[in-house]
Amino acid sequence: MAEPTPVPEGDKATAPKPEPLPGDAASTPAPQATDHATHSVQQDGGGSARGAGTHLIELVRRIGFAVAALAAIVVFVAGAPAEPEATRHDATIAAIEADDNANNARTEGAPQQQVVNGWTTIAYLGHISDQVDDLPGRLAASNDGRPAALLLIGVLTAAFHLGTKPSSRQNLR
Repeated sequence: MAEPTPVPEGDKATAPKPEPLPGDAASTPAPQATDHATHSVQQDGGGSARGAGTHLIELVRRIGFAVAALAAIVVFVAGAPAEPEATRHDATIAAIEADDNANNARTEGAPQQQVVNGWTTIAYLGHISDQVDDLPGRLAASNDGRPAALLLIGVLTAAFHLGTKPSSRQNLR
């Protein structure tokens, strides 16, 4: 072992320090502690079972969130309702107007015109009631279930997040 050269008392601040020898305890670096966002693990060279488990949980969480995002995209795109068939009422309205014009042409005073206008009103109200009767079928065909499905995916994702979240007790170990 090499002996350091003696240094006079006044020069201790500028004296060179002896270099550690290989295998000496001073030359080995001390284990380092690392602090991750979810836990603290003392690195001892061989790893830690608790650190590996936490990494596995993080991997499962990321995969779970990716699956939830993919499910939300599929529901949004593929779950769009089919457009209901447009019902044209032009022919019915044209027939009502043609009857009204023909009946108004034969009137000879205000009382007769009032009667014809009453017939026209009855015809229009009949047409409107037919449209209202068709409405439930058209609404059922265009029912959009996406908001409910997306809400369900969101609630399940939140439950998954809370279920796989490391507890604060784990962070203190």
